[in-house]
Amino acid sequence: MLPKVDGIYDVKTIRQLLELGVRRFSFDMRPQSLNFVQHYRVLDIVSEIGIGAGKIFCFHFGNEFPMLLEKFITDLNERVSATSEDWKQGKLQLEFSGREDFEEMDEFNCSYRWHFYKGANWNKAAKAKHLSGLILPFYYLDDSLEEGTLHSLCMNLHTTFSRCSFHLSHDWGANVFPTLTELFDFDDVALPIDPNVEVCFRNVDQTKLTLGLRPFLNSL
Repeated sequence: MLPKVDGIYDVKTIRQLLELGVRRFSFDMRPQSLNFVQHYRVLDIVSEIGIGAGKIFCFHFGNEFPMLLEKFITDLNERVSATSEDWKQGKLQLEFSGREDFEEMDEFNCSYRWHFYKGANWNKAAKAKHLSGLILPFYYLDDSLEEGTLHSLCMNLHTTFSRCSFHLSHDWGANVFPTLTELFDFDDVALPIDPNVEVCFRNVDQTKLTLGLRPFLNSL
């Protein structure tokens, strides 16, 4: 599984990740998040790093107002010279969590990943026009394994979301059990910037980050 680092808030971290071979990044645009980063900072960072082959930038939103998202997409296209082809090719993607208003999410006319959660309405999600990827939390799959329902869950997810890619949301240090990788062909595994890889609040420890990523770097 290719590693993807979530909750990035500075250029220095991206540069370190690029040196390690990591080319998938996510910015947390939700104001309530500890890793929240302002729109103008995201534009600065993406502009400095640049959009290029092999790199994927995701922008994680929650229940923000549509006008705010529309402005961000417009500013990104204008400031970073992002094109519709960049969105179509998946170099740029939106991420959404904590919401099921898929008709509204589809109105942005951009491909997006959706953070799956227990109790979610599968039927509504399956009808979403621009839903391209499903992000599955590790704890949910681990619970299914303990309950003996993982195989049926896998079959149902692949049947319902046959046109979507699957992505794993993971915690540092948690073991990915073999059955999981046999059942799901995950496109990538998302690992969050959090105290496990920080010296202090919003200050990444480069050594801890490298060590935490080590089990996944063989996929590169």
